Amino acid sequence: MIKLHKPLPNTITVGGRGFLVKTDFRYWLLFYELIKQDDVKLNDLYFLFENDIPNEDFSKELVEFFTNPNSTPKDNGGSGENVIDYIEDGEYIYSSFKYAYGIDLLTDNLHWHQFKALVIGLPNNTIMGQIMGFRGYKKDTRSFDKVQEELKRTWALPKVKSKEEKEIMEEINSQFYGA
Repeated sequence: MIKLHKPLPNTITVGGRGFLVKTDFRYWLLFYELIKQDDVKLNDLYFLFENDIPNEDFSKELVEFFTNPNSTPKDNGGSGENVIDYIEDGEYIYSSFKYAYGIDLLTDNLHWHQFKALVIGLPNNTIMGQIMGFRGYKKDTRSFDKVQEELKRTWALPKVKSKEEKEIMEEINSQFYGA
């Protein structure tokens, strides 16, 4: 998840210690390509580090940096099929970025988390947006209302934990959003 009030991360924490990683999306595309192979070893991933390399297993932390998890959407019972392959779809991703954002992925620099966020947000009028729609298509015979209820649950924000936090959020919502 990108936190708009903080700089994008450039470290992973292993054994309580931070290690600088390379953040350019090209390194993480290579990581993606490598982890698809059966015989990848930790020392094959050393290229991701700026300086020091952890002495213990760091694979879980790299995967977490790569996936950059977000609390939404919640699993909605989808097929789990991939709708994008960063390698196979390279030219479609490239043309879609150029068309939608004016970004030349061959010359412009992007942090991996920026790249991933922009991929997720590719408009449907780009070739990659259309391809992801085709690959994710699932025939749906539910009523419009049922679909909307499912989407509401899928995209629901995490529940407020404390009474005080709930009161603050209600105040903010009433002041700023009239809700």
